[in-house]
Amino acid sequence: MEYTLALSSQQLDFLLETIQAFVDNKKLIHLPDKEGEIITLPLTEEALLYIQSRFNGVEGKKEFKISVHELENQNVQVEIVIDQASWSYKANLTEFDIH
Repeated sequence: MEYTLALSSQQLDFLLETIQAFVDNKKLIHLPDKEGEIITLPLTEEALLYIQSRFNGVEGKKEFKISVHELENQNVQVEIVIDQASWSYKANLTEFDIH
């Protein structure tokens, strides 16, 4: 699945603070995509820090894509593409709390 998101620096800061509050308890993040549909993503602190690093000096919202590809045994490959630069990581969905 591929999602296009548009977030502001303030929204990104809030997401990062939320993730950091759950360092010992990973949570799936629910947020709207560009069309307003609520999506659920296994975003890690490292992923949000990468996104934040690509937002330097941006005012307003910035669009980027996140792809989530299913692997085996509840594992996924998450790829983040911003300004033609990409970063990816693997995540095991069983490690993320859905509540």
